[in-house]
Amino acid sequence: MKRIHNIKITSRLSFLPAMIYFLSFAISCHHAERPDNVLIGNWLGAIDPDVHVYYEISRKWDGSLMGYNGIIEFKLSGLPVEVVTLKQDTVRFEELESNQRYAGILNRDSLTIRGRYTNLNINASWPLNFHRVDSLPLPSRPQTPQKPFPYYDEDVVYENKAAGINIAGTLTLPDKKGVFPAVLLITGSGQQNRDEEMAFHHLFLVIADQLTRNGIGVLRVDDRGIGGTTRTGPFFNSTTKDLESDVLAGVQYLKNRKEIDPGKIGLIGHSEGGLIASMAAAESPDIAFIILMASPAGGKFSDGIIRQDSVGARAKGADDSETVTIMDWCARFYQIVLNEGNRDVARKEMKQLYDQRTDEEKKAFEKTGLGGGSLDIDYALTPHFKYLLSLNPDDFLKHVKCPVLAIMGDKDISGSSKSTLKAIENSLKSGGNNNCKIQELTNINHGFQTVRQDNTGNIEETIAPVGLNIITSWLKEQNKLH
Repeated sequence: MKRIHNIKITSRLSFLPAMIYFLSFAISCHHAERPDNVLIGNWLGAIDPDVHVYYEISRKWDGSLMGYNGIIEFKLSGLPVEVVTLKQDTVRFEELESNQRYAGILNRDSLTIRGRYTNLNINASWPLNFHRVDSLPLPSRPQTPQKPFPYYDEDVVYENKAAGINIAGTLTLPDKKGVFPAVLLITGSGQQNRDEEMAFHHLFLVIADQLTRNGIGVLRVDDRGIGGTTRTGPFFNSTTKDLESDVLAGVQYLKNRKEIDPGKIGLIGHSEGGLIASMAAAESPDIAFIILMASPAGGKFSDGIIRQDSVGARAKGADDSETVTIMDWCARFYQIVLNEGNRDVARKEMKQLYDQRTDEEKKAFEKTGLGGGSLDIDYALTPHFKYLLSLNPDDFLKHVKCPVLAIMGDKDISGSSKSTLKAIENSLKSGGNNNCKIQELTNINHGFQTVRQDNTGNIEETIAPVGLNIITSWLKEQNKLH
Protein backbone atom coordinates (compact mmCIF):
# COMPACT_ATOMS: atom_id res chain seq x y z
CA MET A 1 0.00 0.00 0.00
CA LYS A 2 1.39 3.42 -0.95
CA ARG A 3 2.08 5.83 1.88
CA ILE A 4 -0.15 8.91 1.77
CA HIS A 5 1.61 12.21 2.48
CA ASN A 6 0.44 15.78 3.14
CA ILE A 7 -3.22 15.16 3.87
CA LYS A 8 -4.80 18.06 5.67
CA ILE A 9 -7.18 16.76 8.34
CA THR A 10 -9.56 19.25 9.95
CA SER A 11 -11.19 16.76 12.32
CA ARG A 12 -9.28 13.62 13.31
CA LEU A 13 -12.20 12.26 15.29
CA SER A 14 -14.48 12.26 12.25
CA PHE A 15 -11.78 11.21 9.78
CA LEU A 16 -10.34 8.21 11.65
CA PRO A 17 -13.44 5.94 11.75
CA ALA A 18 -14.05 6.61 8.07
CA MET A 19 -10.45 5.73 7.21
CA ILE A 20 -10.58 2.51 9.27
CA TYR A 21 -13.80 1.51 7.50
CA PHE A 22 -12.26 2.31 4.11
CA LEU A 23 -9.12 0.28 4.81
CA SER A 24 -11.10 -2.71 6.14
CA PHE A 25 -13.34 -2.65 3.08
CA ALA A 26 -10.36 -2.37 0.74
CA ILE A 27 -8.52 -5.26 2.41
CA SER A 28 -11.58 -7.54 2.34
CA CYS A 29 -12.16 -6.75 -1.33
CA HIS A 30 -8.49 -7.41 -2.07
CA HIS A 31 -8.68 -10.91 -0.56
CA ALA A 32 -12.01 -11.65 -2.23
CA GLU A 33 -10.62 -10.81 -5.68
CA ARG A 34 -7.34 -12.72 -5.41
CA PRO A 35 -6.96 -14.90 -8.50
CA ASP A 36 -5.38 -17.76 -6.51
CA ASN A 37 -8.60 -18.19 -4.48
CA VAL A 38 -9.64 -20.67 -7.18
CA LEU A 39 -7.05 -23.13 -5.80
CA ILE A 40 -8.57 -23.22 -2.31
CA GLY A 41 -10.35 -26.54 -1.74
CA ASN A 42 -9.90 -30.25 -2.47
CA TRP A 43 -8.26 -31.54 -5.66
CA LEU A 44 -8.51 -35.23 -6.59
CA GLY A 45 -6.62 -37.13 -9.28
CA ALA A 46 -5.73 -40.70 -10.21
CA ILE A 47 -2.43 -42.23 -11.28
CA ASP A 48 -4.50 -45.24 -12.29
CA PRO A 49 -8.07 -46.31 -11.46
CA ASP A 50 -6.95 -47.82 -8.15
CA VAL A 51 -4.55 -45.12 -6.92
CA HIS A 52 -5.96 -41.68 -6.05
CA VAL A 53 -3.82 -38.65 -5.19
CA TYR A 54 -5.23 -35.55 -3.51
CA TYR A 55 -4.29 -32.00 -2.52
CA GLU A 56 -6.01 -29.95 0.17
CA ILE A 57 -5.30 -26.24 -0.36
CA SER A 58 -6.08 -23.43 2.11
CA ARG A 59 -4.84 -19.97 3.02
CA LYS A 60 -2.40 -19.31 5.87
CA TRP A 61 -2.56 -16.55 8.43
CA ASP A 62 -0.07 -14.48 6.40
CA GLY A 63 -2.18 -14.63 3.25
CA SER A 64 -0.06 -17.19 1.37
CA LEU A 65 -1.41 -20.54 0.27
CA MET A 66 -0.53 -23.87 1.90
CA GLY A 67 -1.47 -27.45 1.30
CA TYR A 68 -1.45 -31.11 2.24
CA ASN A 69 -1.00 -34.04 -0.09
CA GLY A 70 -1.67 -37.76 0.16
CA ILE A 71 -2.42 -41.02 -1.61
CA ILE A 72 -5.72 -42.45 -0.42
CA GLU A 73 -5.21 -46.15 -1.14
CA PHE A 74 -1.70 -46.10 0.37
CA LYS A 75 -3.05 -44.51 3.61
CA LEU A 76 -0.69 -41.55 3.14
CA SER A 77 -2.11 -38.28 4.43
CA GLY A 78 -1.12 -34.89 5.80
CA LEU A 79 2.11 -34.61 3.78
CA PRO A 80 3.18 -30.94 3.73
CA VAL A 81 3.03 -28.93 0.51
CA GLU A 82 5.14 -25.92 1.37
CA VAL A 83 4.83 -23.99 -1.92
CA VAL A 84 1.48 -23.39 -3.63
CA THR A 85 1.43 -20.86 -6.48
CA LEU A 86 -0.75 -19.79 -9.38
CA LYS A 87 0.83 -17.59 -12.06
CA GLN A 88 -1.60 -16.86 -14.86
CA ASP A 89 -2.91 -20.41 -15.39
CA THR A 90 0.20 -22.32 -14.28
CA VAL A 91 -0.20 -24.19 -10.98
CA ARG A 92 2.74 -25.37 -8.89
CA PHE A 93 2.60 -27.55 -5.76
CA GLU A 94 6.01 -28.23 -4.17
CA GLU A 95 6.87 -30.58 -1.31
CA LEU A 96 10.33 -29.33 -0.40
CA GLU A 97 11.27 -31.88 2.27
CA SER A 98 10.37 -34.92 0.17
CA ASN A 99 11.46 -33.48 -3.21
CA GLN A 100 8.08 -33.97 -4.87
CA ARG A 101 6.73 -31.46 -7.39
CA TYR A 102 3.55 -30.99 -9.40
CA ALA A 103 3.05 -28.52 -12.24
CA GLY A 104 -0.04 -28.14 -14.38
CA ILE A 105 -2.35 -25.83 -16.31
CA LEU A 106 -5.59 -24.73 -14.65
CA ASN A 107 -8.86 -24.65 -16.56
CA ARG A 108 -10.96 -22.20 -14.57
CA ASP A 109 -14.22 -23.10 -16.29
CA SER A 110 -14.07 -26.85 -15.62
CA LEU A 111 -12.00 -26.52 -12.40
CA THR A 112 -9.45 -29.04 -13.63
CA ILE A 113 -5.65 -29.08 -13.68
CA ARG A 114 -3.69 -31.02 -16.32
CA GLY A 115 -0.02 -31.63 -15.56
CA ARG A 116 2.78 -33.90 -14.32
CA TYR A 117 3.87 -35.15 -10.91
CA THR A 118 7.66 -35.41 -10.43
CA ASN A 119 9.72 -37.29 -7.85
CA LEU A 120 13.13 -35.60 -7.89
CA ASN A 121 14.65 -38.32 -5.69
CA ILE A 122 14.45 -40.80 -8.55
CA ASN A 123 14.20 -38.25 -11.40
CA ALA A 124 10.89 -39.69 -12.61
CA SER A 125 7.56 -38.10 -13.50
CA TRP A 126 4.03 -39.15 -14.42
CA PRO A 127 1.08 -37.44 -16.11
CA LEU A 128 -1.51 -36.53 -13.47
CA ASN A 129 -4.72 -34.53 -13.80
CA PHE A 130 -6.87 -33.15 -10.99
CA HIS A 131 -10.44 -31.93 -10.61
CA ARG A 132 -11.81 -29.97 -7.68
CA VAL A 133 -14.26 -31.83 -5.46
CA ASP A 134 -16.44 -30.82 -2.52
CA SER A 135 -15.15 -33.71 -0.39
CA LEU A 136 -12.53 -36.45 -0.62
CA PRO A 137 -13.32 -40.20 -0.52
CA LEU A 138 -11.32 -40.78 2.64
CA PRO A 139 -11.17 -43.94 4.79
CA SER A 140 -13.51 -44.15 7.75
CA ARG A 141 -12.19 -42.57 10.96
CA PRO A 142 -15.23 -42.56 13.30
CA GLN A 143 -13.52 -40.80 16.22
CA THR A 144 -12.65 -37.65 14.27
CA PRO A 145 -14.81 -34.89 15.79
CA GLN A 146 -16.91 -32.76 13.46
CA LYS A 147 -17.84 -29.10 13.76
CA PRO A 148 -19.70 -27.34 15.26
CA PHE A 149 -17.91 -27.99 18.57
CA PRO A 150 -19.56 -27.31 21.96
CA TYR A 151 -16.54 -25.22 23.00
CA TYR A 152 -14.44 -22.27 21.85
CA ASP A 153 -11.73 -22.84 19.24
CA GLU A 154 -9.35 -20.29 17.78
CA ASP A 155 -6.57 -20.41 15.21
CA VAL A 156 -3.54 -18.69 16.76
CA VAL A 157 -0.06 -17.54 15.75
CA TYR A 158 2.80 -16.64 18.09
CA GLU A 159 6.53 -16.12 17.77
CA ASN A 160 9.51 -18.14 18.88
CA LYS A 161 11.75 -15.08 19.06
CA ALA A 162 14.94 -17.05 19.69
CA ALA A 163 14.43 -19.05 16.48
CA GLY A 164 12.93 -16.22 14.44
CA ILE A 165 9.89 -18.24 13.40
CA ASN A 166 6.13 -17.94 13.76
CA ILE A 167 4.23 -20.95 15.14
CA ALA A 168 0.65 -21.55 14.06
CA GLY A 169 -1.87 -23.76 15.78
CA THR A 170 -5.32 -24.12 17.29
CA LEU A 171 -6.29 -23.27 20.86
CA THR A 172 -9.46 -24.88 22.21
CA LEU A 173 -11.06 -23.71 25.44
CA PRO A 174 -14.06 -25.08 27.36
CA ASP A 175 -15.50 -21.55 27.15
CA LYS A 176 -14.29 -18.12 26.10
CA LYS A 177 -15.11 -16.90 29.60
CA GLY A 178 -13.32 -18.34 32.61
CA VAL A 179 -9.82 -19.48 33.58
CA PHE A 180 -8.76 -23.04 32.77
CA PRO A 181 -5.81 -25.43 33.05
CA ALA A 182 -4.17 -26.13 29.70
CA VAL A 183 -1.91 -28.57 27.90
CA LEU A 184 0.35 -28.15 24.89
CA LEU A 185 0.54 -31.22 22.62
CA ILE A 186 3.96 -32.19 21.18
CA THR A 187 4.18 -34.36 18.06
CA GLY A 188 6.54 -37.28 17.55
CA SER A 189 9.42 -37.69 15.09
CA GLY A 190 9.14 -36.20 11.63
CA GLN A 191 7.34 -33.20 10.23
CA GLN A 192 3.70 -33.31 11.35
CA ASN A 193 0.76 -30.96 11.44
CA ARG A 194 -1.13 -29.79 14.54
CA ASP A 195 -3.37 -32.88 14.51
CA GLU A 196 -0.38 -35.26 14.30
CA GLU A 197 -2.15 -36.59 11.23
CA MET A 198 -1.13 -39.99 9.94
CA ALA A 199 -3.02 -42.46 7.73
CA PHE A 200 -6.02 -40.08 7.91
CA HIS A 201 -6.07 -40.34 11.70
CA HIS A 202 -6.08 -36.99 13.57
CA LEU A 203 -4.77 -38.18 16.93
CA PHE A 204 -4.20 -34.77 18.50
CA LEU A 205 -7.56 -33.44 17.31
CA VAL A 206 -9.29 -36.36 19.03
CA ILE A 207 -7.29 -35.83 22.25
CA ALA A 208 -7.91 -32.07 22.18
CA ASP A 209 -11.64 -32.57 21.68
CA GLN A 210 -11.88 -35.00 24.60
CA LEU A 211 -9.88 -32.83 27.00
CA THR A 212 -11.62 -29.58 26.10
CA ARG A 213 -15.01 -31.19 26.68
CA ASN A 214 -13.67 -32.09 30.14
CA GLY A 215 -12.65 -28.61 31.21
CA ILE A 216 -9.05 -28.40 29.92
CA GLY A 217 -7.70 -25.95 27.35
CA VAL A 218 -5.54 -27.47 24.62
CA LEU A 219 -2.96 -25.92 22.29
CA ARG A 220 -1.86 -28.04 19.34
CA VAL A 221 0.54 -26.62 16.74
CA ASP A 222 2.09 -27.31 13.35
CA ASP A 223 5.72 -28.39 13.28
CA ARG A 224 8.29 -26.14 11.60
CA GLY A 225 7.64 -25.72 7.88
CA ILE A 226 4.26 -27.45 7.80
CA GLY A 227 0.84 -25.85 7.79
CA GLY A 228 1.02 -22.29 9.11
CA THR A 229 4.34 -22.56 10.98
CA THR A 230 7.35 -20.96 9.33
CA ARG A 231 10.94 -22.19 9.37
CA THR A 232 14.46 -20.95 8.75
CA GLY A 233 15.74 -23.97 6.82
CA PRO A 234 15.11 -27.68 6.15
CA PHE A 235 13.06 -29.29 8.91
CA PHE A 236 15.65 -31.93 9.78
CA ASN A 237 18.30 -29.27 10.28
CA SER A 238 16.39 -28.46 13.48
CA THR A 239 17.47 -30.54 16.47
CA THR A 240 15.38 -31.83 19.36
CA LYS A 241 16.78 -28.89 21.36
CA ASP A 242 15.41 -26.48 18.75
CA LEU A 243 12.00 -28.14 18.96
CA GLU A 244 12.12 -27.80 22.74
CA SER A 245 12.48 -24.04 22.25
CA ASP A 246 9.26 -24.11 20.19
CA VAL A 247 7.52 -25.82 23.11
CA LEU A 248 8.78 -23.27 25.63
CA ALA A 249 7.55 -20.49 23.33
CA GLY A 250 4.14 -22.17 23.37
CA VAL A 251 4.15 -22.33 27.17
CA GLN A 252 4.95 -18.62 27.30
CA TYR A 253 2.08 -17.92 24.91
CA LEU A 254 -0.33 -19.84 27.12
CA LYS A 255 0.89 -17.94 30.21
CA ASN A 256 -0.09 -14.70 28.47
CA ARG A 257 -3.64 -15.82 27.70
CA LYS A 258 -6.13 -14.47 30.24
CA GLU A 259 -8.23 -17.67 29.90
CA ILE A 260 -5.35 -19.90 31.08
CA ASP A 261 -4.28 -20.47 34.69
CA PRO A 262 -0.49 -19.84 34.47
CA GLY A 263 0.12 -22.28 37.34
CA LYS A 264 -1.64 -25.14 35.55
CA ILE A 265 0.10 -25.47 32.19
CA GLY A 266 1.28 -28.95 31.21
CA LEU A 267 2.63 -30.92 28.25
CA ILE A 268 1.57 -34.09 26.45
CA GLY A 269 4.29 -35.56 24.25
CA HIS A 270 4.01 -38.55 21.91
CA SER A 271 7.13 -40.59 21.08
CA GLU A 272 9.99 -38.10 20.52
CA GLY A 273 7.49 -35.50 21.73
CA GLY A 274 7.67 -37.20 25.12
CA LEU A 275 11.44 -36.74 25.15
CA ILE A 276 10.94 -33.05 24.30
CA ALA A 277 8.36 -32.76 27.11
CA SER A 278 10.90 -34.20 29.56
CA MET A 279 13.60 -31.80 28.37
CA ALA A 280 11.26 -28.81 28.73
CA ALA A 281 9.96 -29.87 32.16
CA ALA A 282 13.52 -30.42 33.41
CA GLU A 283 14.39 -26.86 32.35
CA SER A 284 11.28 -24.78 33.02
CA PRO A 285 9.46 -24.35 36.36
CA ASP A 286 6.45 -23.06 34.40
CA ILE A 287 5.44 -26.62 33.47
CA ALA A 288 3.06 -28.04 36.08
CA PHE A 289 2.72 -31.64 34.78
CA ILE A 290 3.60 -33.82 31.79
CA ILE A 291 2.19 -36.90 30.08
CA LEU A 292 4.60 -39.18 28.21
CA MET A 293 2.99 -41.30 25.48
CA ALA A 294 5.41 -44.02 24.32
CA SER A 295 8.37 -41.83 25.23
CA PRO A 296 11.89 -43.29 24.89
CA ALA A 297 13.92 -44.15 28.01
CA GLY A 298 16.39 -46.69 29.32
CA GLY A 299 19.84 -45.51 28.29
CA LYS A 300 21.43 -43.80 25.32
CA PHE A 301 19.15 -43.15 22.37
CA SER A 302 21.77 -44.81 20.15
CA ASP A 303 21.29 -48.04 22.09
CA GLY A 304 17.52 -47.61 22.13
CA ILE A 305 17.29 -47.19 18.36
CA ILE A 306 19.21 -50.46 17.91
CA ARG A 307 16.73 -52.22 20.21
CA GLN A 308 13.94 -50.64 18.19
CA ASP A 309 15.45 -52.01 14.97
CA SER A 310 15.63 -55.45 16.56
CA VAL A 311 11.98 -55.34 17.66
CA GLY A 312 11.01 -54.25 14.15
CA ALA A 313 13.05 -57.08 12.67
CA ARG A 314 11.39 -59.66 14.90
CA ALA A 315 7.99 -58.28 13.94
CA LYS A 316 8.95 -58.94 10.30
CA GLY A 317 9.89 -62.55 11.04
CA ALA A 318 13.59 -62.44 11.98
CA ASP A 319 14.82 -65.35 14.12
CA ASP A 320 17.34 -65.03 16.98
CA SER A 321 20.40 -65.30 14.75
CA GLU A 322 19.07 -62.83 12.18
CA THR A 323 18.14 -60.37 14.92
CA VAL A 324 21.67 -60.46 16.36
CA THR A 325 23.09 -59.97 12.86
CA ILE A 326 20.90 -56.93 12.30
CA MET A 327 21.68 -55.40 15.70
CA ASP A 328 25.43 -55.78 15.13
CA TRP A 329 25.24 -54.15 11.69
CA CYS A 330 23.03 -51.30 12.96
CA ALA A 331 25.45 -50.60 15.82
CA ARG A 332 28.27 -50.07 13.33
CA PHE A 333 26.03 -47.86 11.17
CA TYR A 334 25.04 -45.58 14.07
CA GLN A 335 28.61 -45.38 15.37
CA ILE A 336 29.63 -43.78 12.09
CA VAL A 337 26.91 -41.15 12.57
CA LEU A 338 28.05 -40.44 16.12
CA ASN A 339 31.81 -40.50 15.66
CA GLU A 340 32.57 -39.17 12.17
CA GLY A 341 32.41 -35.37 12.11
CA ASN A 342 33.04 -35.02 8.38
CA ARG A 343 29.72 -35.49 6.60
CA ASP A 344 31.28 -36.58 3.29
CA VAL A 345 33.54 -39.13 4.98
CA ALA A 346 30.61 -40.45 7.03
CA ARG A 347 28.48 -40.86 3.90
CA LYS A 348 31.27 -42.78 2.17
CA GLU A 349 31.75 -45.10 5.17
CA MET A 350 28.02 -45.72 5.52
CA LYS A 351 27.67 -46.53 1.83
CA GLN A 352 30.60 -48.95 2.12
CA LEU A 353 28.89 -50.59 5.08
CA TYR A 354 25.82 -51.20 2.92
CA ASP A 355 27.84 -52.34 -0.13
CA GLN A 356 30.05 -54.72 1.86
CA ARG A 357 27.29 -56.58 3.72
CA THR A 358 27.88 -60.28 4.06
CA ASP A 359 25.47 -62.78 2.52
CA GLU A 360 24.06 -63.39 6.01
CA GLU A 361 23.47 -59.66 6.52
CA LYS A 362 21.88 -59.23 3.09
CA LYS A 363 19.55 -62.15 3.74
CA ALA A 364 18.46 -60.71 7.09
CA PHE A 365 17.82 -57.29 5.57
CA GLU A 366 15.86 -58.71 2.64
CA LYS A 367 13.72 -60.84 4.93
CA THR A 368 12.79 -57.96 7.24
CA GLY A 369 12.69 -55.12 4.71
CA LEU A 370 14.96 -52.91 6.86
CA GLY A 371 16.79 -50.02 5.25
CA GLY A 372 14.51 -46.99 5.47
CA GLY A 373 13.77 -44.63 8.32
CA SER A 374 16.75 -44.15 10.62
CA LEU A 375 18.79 -46.50 8.39
CA ASP A 376 18.44 -44.18 5.42
CA ILE A 377 21.84 -42.53 4.92
CA ASP A 378 20.47 -39.08 4.04
CA TYR A 379 18.22 -38.97 7.11
CA ALA A 380 20.84 -40.48 9.44
CA LEU A 381 23.25 -37.66 8.54
CA THR A 382 20.81 -34.84 9.32
CA PRO A 383 21.55 -32.59 12.31
CA HIS A 384 18.25 -33.71 13.83
CA PHE A 385 19.06 -37.41 13.92
CA LYS A 386 22.72 -36.98 14.86
CA TYR A 387 21.78 -34.83 17.86
CA LEU A 388 18.97 -37.21 18.85
CA LEU A 389 21.34 -40.17 18.66
CA SER A 390 23.68 -38.50 21.16
CA LEU A 391 21.01 -38.02 23.85
CA ASN A 392 20.13 -40.11 26.89
CA PRO A 393 16.46 -39.50 27.82
CA ASP A 394 17.17 -40.63 31.40
CA ASP A 395 19.40 -37.59 31.92
CA PHE A 396 16.38 -35.29 31.56
CA LEU A 397 13.90 -37.47 33.45
CA LYS A 398 16.12 -37.34 36.54
CA HIS A 399 15.57 -33.57 36.68
CA VAL A 400 11.79 -33.56 36.17
CA LYS A 401 10.11 -32.55 39.43
CA CYS A 402 6.48 -32.10 38.32
CA PRO A 403 3.83 -34.89 38.30
CA VAL A 404 4.25 -37.38 35.43
CA LEU A 405 1.95 -39.87 33.72
CA ALA A 406 3.78 -42.35 31.45
CA ILE A 407 1.82 -44.78 29.28
CA MET A 408 2.87 -47.23 26.57
CA GLY A 409 1.31 -50.17 24.74
CA ASP A 410 2.61 -53.70 24.91
CA LYS A 411 2.35 -53.99 21.09
CA ASP A 412 4.58 -50.96 20.53
CA ILE A 413 7.39 -52.04 18.19
CA SER A 414 9.46 -48.94 19.01
CA GLY A 415 10.71 -50.82 22.07
CA SER A 416 9.78 -52.99 25.03
CA SER A 417 6.96 -51.32 26.95
CA LYS A 418 7.87 -53.02 30.24
CA SER A 419 11.54 -52.04 30.23
CA THR A 420 10.86 -48.54 28.88
CA LEU A 421 8.22 -47.73 31.48
CA LYS A 422 10.39 -49.17 34.26
CA ALA A 423 13.30 -47.00 33.09
CA ILE A 424 11.09 -43.89 33.21
CA GLU A 425 9.96 -44.74 36.73
CA ASN A 426 13.49 -45.46 37.93
CA SER A 427 14.88 -42.24 36.45
CA LEU A 428 12.15 -40.10 37.98
CA LYS A 429 12.52 -41.67 41.41
CA SER A 430 16.32 -41.46 41.31
CA GLY A 431 15.85 -37.70 41.02
CA GLY A 432 13.46 -37.67 43.98
CA ASN A 433 10.22 -37.51 41.99
CA ASN A 434 7.73 -40.03 43.37
CA ASN A 435 4.70 -38.26 41.92
CA CYS A 436 4.48 -40.47 38.87
CA LYS A 437 1.98 -42.92 37.45
CA ILE A 438 3.26 -45.63 35.11
CA GLN A 439 0.84 -47.76 33.10
CA GLU A 440 1.26 -50.38 30.40
CA LEU A 441 -1.71 -50.79 28.05
CA THR A 442 -2.67 -54.22 26.72
CA ASN A 443 -2.93 -54.79 22.94
CA ILE A 444 -2.02 -51.16 22.16
CA ASN A 445 0.45 -50.08 19.46
CA HIS A 446 2.73 -47.05 19.13
CA GLY A 447 -0.16 -44.92 17.87
CA PHE A 448 -2.27 -45.97 20.90
CA GLN A 449 -4.69 -47.96 18.77
CA THR A 450 -6.11 -51.35 19.73
CA VAL A 451 -4.39 -54.15 17.82
CA ARG A 452 -6.52 -57.14 16.88
CA GLN A 453 -5.98 -59.95 14.41
CA ASP A 454 -8.74 -58.61 12.17
CA ASN A 455 -7.53 -55.00 11.91
CA THR A 456 -3.78 -55.11 11.31
CA GLY A 457 -4.17 -53.86 7.73
CA ASN A 458 -6.55 -50.99 8.40
CA ILE A 459 -7.32 -49.68 11.88
CA GLU A 460 -10.31 -47.34 11.95
CA GLU A 461 -9.76 -46.50 15.62
CA THR A 462 -7.70 -43.33 16.12
CA ILE A 463 -6.98 -43.87 19.83
CA ALA A 464 -8.13 -46.63 22.16
CA PRO A 465 -10.75 -45.37 24.64
CA VAL A 466 -8.76 -46.88 27.51
CA GLY A 467 -5.78 -44.65 26.72
CA LEU A 468 -7.93 -41.57 26.21
CA ASN A 469 -9.76 -42.17 29.49
CA ILE A 470 -6.53 -42.65 31.47
CA ILE A 471 -5.16 -39.35 30.13
CA THR A 472 -8.41 -37.51 30.86
CA SER A 473 -8.88 -38.91 34.36
CA TRP A 474 -5.28 -38.21 35.37
CA LEU A 475 -5.45 -34.62 34.12
CA LYS A 476 -8.74 -33.98 35.89
CA GLU A 477 -7.25 -35.37 39.10
CA GLN A 478 -4.13 -33.20 38.79
CA ASN A 479 -6.19 -30.07 38.18
CA LYS A 480 -8.96 -30.89 40.68
CA LEU A 481 -11.69 -30.94 38.04
CA HIS A 482 -14.91 -32.77 38.78
